[in-house]
Amino acid sequence: MGCGIAEASMPVNRQLLERRIILLTLAGFLMPPAVWLGSLRISNLAENWDEVLALALSPLMHIYVAAYMIAVVVAVRNRLKKIRSAVESSSEMANAAARRAARGIPAVFVIFMSAYCLLGPSTPLFGKDFISPMEYLLSELMAIPIILVFCIPFLIALVAATEQIAAGIPLAEKEPFYQVGTKMFFFSVVSMSGGMLFLSLVAASLLYKQNTLAGFPDAGMRLGVCFVLMLAIMVFNLSRLRGQITRPVRQLDARLQQIASDHGDLTQRLNTDSRDEFGSIAISFNSLMLRIAGLISKIHESAGAIDTAVSRLMVTAQSLAESSRVQSDRLRSSLAVVHDVSNGLEENARSAISAKTNMVSTREQVESRGVILLTCALLWIGYQK
Repeated sequence: MGCGIAEASMPVNRQLLERRIILLTLAGFLMPPAVWLGSLRISNLAENWDEVLALALSPLMHIYVAAYMIAVVVAVRNRLKKIRSAVESSSEMANAAARRAARGIPAVFVIFMSAYCLLGPSTPLFGKDFISPMEYLLSELMAIPIILVFCIPFLIALVAATEQIAAGIPLAEKEPFYQVGTKMFFFSVVSMSGGMLFLSLVAASLLYKQNTLAGFPDAGMRLGVCFVLMLAIMVFNLSRLRGQITRPVRQLDARLQQIASDHGDLTQRLNTDSRDEFGSIAISFNSLMLRIAGLISKIHESAGAIDTAVSRLMVTAQSLAESSRVQSDRLRSSLAVVHDVSNGLEENARSAISAKTNMVSTREQVESRGVILLTCALLWIGYQK
């Protein structure tokens, strides 16, 4: 993967996702006081709703909640700004800072929430005469399972939104934003342990506040309500976690089936919104498809070049064959001319031989007649004498 792998993902409405992250953070910080106040009434630490209302309207609680919400929003917006800068600049330094910022958003939520719930919910209890020291301790401890259980849905949604908004940031080699094992362990263990702790604290509070046996049926009913509530919230948390884990696997399986059904369509890509090991698998899969498509494109180009070369060779061969045919025709014509010339020369030779023979015969006849004439002349001369 090198220093980073750029991946294709679905278009992201960043402004909408930034607002969603801010709203999830605010909702997560508004949930603990509400749940904490309700738990005081269910556990009978607050004996009536008037006491709960008095705690809810405490100026100290309002100041505390507002201060923490402002602090956490500033911290989250600072990290969102780093992510936005990395997407706009695409430099490796900005990408590294954005990866740290993306991992830091859930961490900021957990750290601020821990301090918020462990130190702050009990602030409205200061100066309230209807709260004993034991009740104060139980109400302070009640904040722990509130963190562990009731903030998990917001944290899961916050992680998913952060993964989506950071989808344009390349994953570094062996550096996913959130490990799958970490998410599974944290969310599942925290949900179950928080639920059991919450039920234990509610039971302890009910036993502490129960003075007579007549009130045990009411205490049992309150504990049963808390059990059903904890079971429902744990099932909800685990179902959300299951969705985050299985959604990339289903997408991978669906896309592979789509590629197979489309006769090997290598233009298909996986969504890479997930910033964990599944995101790394999706990026590697997309890179593999890109390389295979490139190899096939080169093969097609090579096949086209070979086809062009073969076509040229065929044209050349046809041209050579045509030239050979023309030369063969010319050679045959030349041979015919040579043959005709040879026949003419042969005929001329025969004529010359025949003329020579006639000349020899004529010369012999002339010579024979000359001899006869000479003989006659000699005889004539002799007769005259």
